[in-house]
Amino acid sequence: MTCRLKNLVTSVMLSLIILFLIVASVYAQSSAEDAKALVKRGLEFGKKGDLESAISAFNKAIELNPNDAVAYSNRGTAYNKKGDFGKAVLDFSKALEISPNDWKAYYNRGIAYGGERNLDKALADFNKTIEINPSFDKAYYNRGLTYAKKAYFDQSIVDFSKAIELNSNDGNYYFNRAVTYRYKKDYDKAWEDVHKAEDLGFSIKEKFLEALKRESGREK
Repeated sequence: MTCRLKNLVTSVMLSLIILFLIVASVYAQSSAEDAKALVKRGLEFGKKGDLESAISAFNKAIELNPNDAVAYSNRGTAYNKKGDFGKAVLDFSKALEISPNDWKAYYNRGIAYGGERNLDKALADFNKTIEINPSFDKAYYNRGLTYAKKAYFDQSIVDFSKAIELNSNDGNYYFNRAVTYRYKKDYDKAWEDVHKAEDLGFSIKEKFLEALKRESGREK
């Protein structure tokens, strides 16, 4: 093979390689854009309560872009809503493998672990959520619920109080702190939180109120 022919072959090969890389880049970009559109569609299905269609859309997004942490996280959220906590844990874990500082994935995996009654792992994930985003009130609230399930009532009250400090307009936070005060037989504080919850429009079941009246010796 002459030198001129060798140069020609080399030039053709380089051109083909460059062409392949351009096509691959365009395909990857197109796939990523299609995956984002599918994630958006999945979120719309989720808002309508159509979880099966949402999961199907997220599945397709992941097929197109297996490194899309958002798709895994959103599919995990859909599984959480279905009560399929094992699959949710797997998806949030994959999202965190791709995006290790995603506090929402830690938080939602904590919810999934809680659904599985794996309270220690739930606590670990809520701790990590708070470490990354210390102003997220729901993380304190759900960690408080988890502590309460473990009968760690003092820690639970600290977390409910922090959640209230960050968001004083959620009657659910006051109610659950009232429940915890009742467990501790601190009835005056329990009633105080019941009144705050009711002032915010939170509806408290009559069964709880009757039990609190009976145990505290008070009507309100």
